[in-house]
This record gives sequence, structure tokens and C-alpha cells, in this order.
Amino acid sequence: MPHDASGDVRLPRVDELHPDVATFMIARAFAEVYRDVLKEPVPEKLVAILRRMESPRGRP
Repeated sequence: MPHDASGDVRLPRVDELHPDVATFMIARAFAEVYRDVLKEPVPEKLVAILRRMESPRGRP
């Protein structure tokens, strides 16, 4: 990771992340929420993200 002037490691900006990394982070967050017991239906947005991740080119 790049360093700032103080020598501390900085986190990357969101627009510096590859889209697959952002998608993985979102999917991971949803997985953490729903890992124990699924009481509610999986949100459509999550379903769309997971389907995109399964397709060979990342598109439905």
C-alpha cells in the first residue's frame, strides 16, 4: 500500500479498488449478516451480485 508523508500506511480510496474487490467486500458483508440463520429472504441486490460473480465475465 502507498505511504503518506508521516510514514503511516493509508487505506486505498474506494475509487482505487478494482470492481471485483468491491463486489467481494459487499458479498462478504452480506454473508456475515446472514451466516447464522436466514430469517428473511435474501435481498434481490445480493442475489444479483452473487449471480454476477458466478458468471464467467462478471455480467449476467
